[in-house]
Amino acid sequence: MAVSRMFDRPVGGPLYRALLVIGLGTSGSLPALAADSSAMQGAVADSTVVTSPPSGSTRSGAQIRRTLAGAALADFGLAMLHRADGGGDPNRALSPLSLASGIGMVHAGTTGDARRELNSLLASRSASPLAFQSMAHTALAALEAASGRESPLRFANRIWLDRRAAKAPSPGYLASLGKYYGADAEIVDFAAGDDTRTQVNGWVARSTGGRIGALIPEGTMPASTRMLVTSALHFRSAWASPFDPQQTEERPFSLADGTTVQVPTMRAQVRAFKATFAHFAVFELPFASAYRLQLVVPTELQPPQALIEQLSGEGIAAWEPHLTPTTCALSLPRFRVDAISRPQKEVLRGLGVETVFTDRADFSTMLGSTGGRAHLGEVFHAAGISVDEAGAEASAATSANVQAKSIVIETEPTTVPCVIDRPFVFVLLHESGIPVLIGQVTDPTTP
Repeated sequence: MAVSRMFDRPVGGPLYRALLVIGLGTSGSLPALAADSSAMQGAVADSTVVTSPPSGSTRSGAQIRRTLAGAALADFGLAMLHRADGGGDPNRALSPLSLASGIGMVHAGTTGDARRELNSLLASRSASPLAFQSMAHTALAALEAASGRESPLRFANRIWLDRRAAKAPSPGYLASLGKYYGADAEIVDFAAGDDTRTQVNGWVARSTGGRIGALIPEGTMPASTRMLVTSALHFRSAWASPFDPQQTEERPFSLADGTTVQVPTMRAQVRAFKATFAHFAVFELPFASAYRLQLVVPTELQPPQALIEQLSGEGIAAWEPHLTPTTCALSLPRFRVDAISRPQKEVLRGLGVETVFTDRADFSTMLGSTGGRAHLGEVFHAAGISVDEAGAEASAATSANVQAKSIVIETEPTTVPCVIDRPFVFVLLHESGIPVLIGQVTDPTTP
């Protein structure tokens, strides 16, 4: 059985964690998914959309594949974020990488309409030729390429097989999971109810550094469940340029309704990257690792959902050449998004995934002779992030050597105000362009 991927131990600094879980049951168990997969495929109006490399490009085939995979994952994440019910929470986050990995493991075990509908989730204009498996393989390979350094990302996939179906999955299916998703398997007894739920949630807690301990809510894993697919992420990294906590002070932050709140705001003069477009600005802050945090701030006050509607994966990929080295007088509020487990079935239905949730689904590739009576029950996903001044641990060893881009300023730099004082969208990005986390902050005073 393949061993789950778990990158090197994390170091101090901003923390991100995410987990997705998918349940499969026989007829009569958990619920179903369907809808408009084109809803979020509009290009960024402010920047150039790039769907293929320019003529004469010197980029390698691997680099092009990573760009396409990153754009497709970002499209998927934006679409999910756009349609998701945040439960009234002003701040939300999700991991397109975790979601795609979990759903991809289900995709590998389906056929027919169910497989085509799942494949359409990543078949955006930026990556229509790529199937789920090649997409996941490209993304995970890009992350592993940097794991020779002190990697701040932990990533693990696991399949939970009911003892009644333990011999059902084909060797080919299990081999595919190991090759493309680095997944391992555990035999459990879903008829044991809360004991098994506790076992799965315990694995979740260990895989996310204890940050997510109750991904599967009580009463959501019936005895008829045959297989559970989980994907967990945990990220922690120091800033390349740490903030001095002594410089943090209360400053006004404008809410979407025009009112203001006072929030603890980190302040520093930092070397960053900035791009300005017609309706928003993008600030990119490097971590002391192969990752960076992009902050998308609208020119005019507006709800994050309105800003999300203007974004696309292709647009995010196209920001790269426009991001220029800048000496910023940065003001960034401390913020936190709590990782709350929420069902995603209706969101996926809204993106056109339907058959997999019905008895018309065919999971014989996954479950053998019992696969014709199985369907996808529910998809639970939890993601969170905490951004503050912390992050001194290991930064001295890596901040000088690990940079997403090099900054060369020959003359005395001009300091530019870089103020994040209104609702914004953020993207946690690997240097390869793979989005690990996408989210929105409407009110930094609310986790």
